[in-house]
Amino acid sequence: MGLQNHPQTHPLTPSLSRRGKDSPPNPLPFKEGELADAIAYTQTSEVTAPSLKGRGMPGRAGGESVGSIGSAGAVESIWPVESAESAGSAGFRVFRVFSCFSCFTCALILLLSSCQKAEHLYSSYPAQFVFWPVTQAPQLNTALNNMGEFCTITPSGDYYVFSNTKGSTRVALTAIDQSVSARLGLDGFIVGLPNMPEMGYDTPRVVCFDLCCPNCYRDLGITRRLALGVGGTARCTRCTRTYDLNNLGMVSSDTTGVSLLRYRVYYEQMNNRLTISNR
Repeated sequence: MGLQNHPQTHPLTPSLSRRGKDSPPNPLPFKEGELADAIAYTQTSEVTAPSLKGRGMPGRAGGESVGSIGSAGAVESIWPVESAESAGSAGFRVFRVFSCFSCFTCALILLLSSCQKAEHLYSSYPAQFVFWPVTQAPQLNTALNNMGEFCTITPSGDYYVFSNTKGSTRVALTAIDQSVSARLGLDGFIVGLPNMPEMGYDTPRVVCFDLCCPNCYRDLGITRRLALGVGGTARCTRCTRTYDLNNLGMVSSDTTGVSLLRYRVYYEQMNNRLTISNR
């Protein structure tokens, strides 16, 4: 008999070792010489269902139990074993859900952050101005179509005055202008095309600043009109601050202070129309 080659048999096998000729056939698909090794293997190793099936043992799929072999040939449950395929699939699903949630959270944070930056970038003071055709005012037309050029827009009775460092043009208000209440910020506008793009853009965009010195207005509550200078600058004669119109209206002189107030501006080149608003 094959069991004689294995004198140290498992405690669960004595009945099998005493079988006679009339004993029922081996209920397991193992040869008798391999039975003790199989039992010892199940007691000392973590056996998965696929590995048992490879030996011919009636194992079960992932998620069910695999255990020791009794005298009757049954598989007694000792611990649950989950197949690698099932565990990997579940882990991937958890990872995918977590990744989707993380992406959604990041997108929401970026959206809220961009909205807050946009609100902080533009002034909330009343501003509403529409003008067309732009070619009526050469100074304005030059500022909107040439980098590094700027033009001021101020009201004067029944006229709008468009000025740069080289001259000015007065344009009479139309019937539509007079019927619509235009609001030119605190003290008029500075409009132009910077010579370098803002962060996040590939090309320069038309910008619009308030013509009022923001630091004098903040500190003293007075509206002091700025004067255009060469090289895309604007200067306040009272506080002597100089602002860089090509760099978001930031203070370029040695004196510290806040940047120029800014408004939303839309230049429709095809329609020859300029719109300024704080909405």
